Amino acid sequence: MILHDFSPQAHQVIYTTLAEVAHRYGDGKKAGFIASYPYHNLSHALSVMEGSIELTRHLNLSQAAIELAAMSGAAHDVIRERIEDETPEQASAAWLHDTMKSYDYGDEDISVTTEAILATTASVDEHGILIAQTHSIDSGSEAGKVALSVASADLWSLYKPEGIRIAHDYFRELKGLAGAEVPTSLDGLREFEASEVVLLRDYRFPLATAEKLSATYREDAIAQHAFLLTLLEDGRIHDWQEIERLDTAYYRRHAN
Repeated sequence: MILHDFSPQAHQVIYTTLAEVAHRYGDGKKAGFIASYPYHNLSHALSVMEGSIELTRHLNLSQAAIELAAMSGAAHDVIRERIEDETPEQASAAWLHDTMKSYDYGDEDISVTTEAILATTASVDEHGILIAQTHSIDSGSEAGKVALSVASADLWSLYKPEGIRIAHDYFRELKGLAGAEVPTSLDGLREFEASEVVLLRDYRFPLATAEKLSATYREDAIAQHAFLLTLLEDGRIHDWQEIERLDTAYYRRHAN
């Protein structure tokens, strides 16, 4: 992992957080205690953490801010289930609050991570467009840049070579499947592919820098989901193994 220059204090929080995510939701190989999500698991936590680090380093933020962004990215989905009147984002921010307190972080640092995790809250409008809840964030402050970096990193893989496969991991999760389980039918997949075309076409990262760093293959990713939709509508895809084969072929064409 890209944490060689992090403080021992930050290391402790991050490793505690990642271990908790793996314990609760799985690490891609070992099942989680609460669930074994195909998408919201350790791999997603690592992706968001690494994207947060890359973005904050690109913005030349302080080392302290980079570490807070990494902690926020790692912990943003540490609690996926609703707890009483809290959203998962609120519950995850509260979990990180308590963890950082146990490692002697102060309230000012914790307020930065809380804002960053809450910035990953999103909603979908009536047209199926994902709306990030980042309009009230002060983009000129270092704390605001941390929050926008983490919110952008939450969908860091969207346009990347592995993004098509990861989208299908999310589809499997929506279908209630666990771990590496695959659908026995393709029911709902056409609608999912159509919604992905809209998402990838209309979504813009909250942080403009993320557009430059992570949206290189936007048009290719849109075209791939549209291609899959056409194949499904024409009845030329018959099982999940064909989806996996096409995902692998797309990745190999685009990976460096």
